[in-house]
Amino acid sequence: MITINLTEIVYQFNEFIGIGIGFQMMICSFTLLGFLVQLLIAYWMYKDAKKRGEEEVLWLIVGLIAGIIGLILWLLVRPEMYEVRKKYRFQHPAPGKPCPDCDREMRWIEEYDRWYCGRCKEYK
Repeated sequence: MITINLTEIVYQFNEFIGIGIGFQMMICSFTLLGFLVQLLIAYWMYKDAKKRGEEEVLWLIVGLIAGIIGLILWLLVRPEMYEVRKKYRFQHPAPGKPCPDCDREMRWIEEYDRWYCGRCKEYK
């Protein structure tokens, strides 16, 4: 006659469940971490696109949907900052036109024939 030790079965089952729960928590942690990284990527893409004069909401959505692939795409197609600055520099914006880097009002310096941002402490 075969005897089944019920205590041994319960012990093995609890040990298996303990390993399973730990593994599930690890998967949840990595999933949450990946989601947070994707949110940070999307936020950075939004801020960078806004600074460069691009469609920031579009790039926020691309960052939220595509994550790392969207970031790589943004890094490939984004305009260089010297092009953005050159655009602002030669347009001679009216007083009150924002700085391309910090959105603060710039002022025209006749002596240097350039725009100056007081917050960035640099000529544009």
